[in-house]
Amino acid sequence: MSMQLLLLRHGNTFEAGQPSHWVGARTDLPLTAEGVAQARAVGEMLKREGVRPDAIRRGPLRRHRESASALAAELGQDEAAIALDTRLQEIDYGTWEGRTNAELDGQVPAATLAAWSAEGVWPAGAGWVTQEADFLAALTDFLAEMAARPAGETVLAATSGGTLRGLFRVAGFATSPELPHSRVRTGALCRLVHEGGRWRLVEWDRRPPAPGA
Repeated sequence: MSMQLLLLRHGNTFEAGQPSHWVGARTDLPLTAEGVAQARAVGEMLKREGVRPDAIRRGPLRRHRESASALAAELGQDEAAIALDTRLQEIDYGTWEGRTNAELDGQVPAATLAAWSAEGVWPAGAGWVTQEADFLAALTDFLAEMAARPAGETVLAATSGGTLRGLFRVAGFATSPELPHSRVRTGALCRLVHEGGRWRLVEWDRRPPAPGA
């Protein structure tokens, strides 16, 4: 029996039609009504599949907390099951924070933006406040703790897109061209299992089916 780690990207923080921009650790947005519904839908999906986390972790931002709480409520789990884990913090995007890609155009090379978007390549000299080595070390430590948990346990962690890209990388998936893109949509779930001393990717970026689908 393997230890199972579920990773949830928080729900939407932008209203429909609102231009999206870079939102990292310094921008503490709440979920929209749709964002709450997305998190609850993941909880409903897990309930249908008979999955009940033994523990729930969340990053320190409001969108992490609200997503974890909405999911736990759908599963009938108490708030006490949710624990703060600062290692799940999002990247601080520094001077990129609060700006759209169009606003960065001409100031940031197009290839740099494309490399992060397509492959999660950390942009050297971009002025991000979060340091790559520290970020990856914290996530490596988190995965090591998860790997040490008893076989058969399931832990769910609610966090952000940049952090999920980092977890994808430190788990060793970034070196395999057969594996999916590291980007995760809001309100989507990823599933990893630890077996034989390594992480195995079961699914990545799965959203619940639309009602009636």
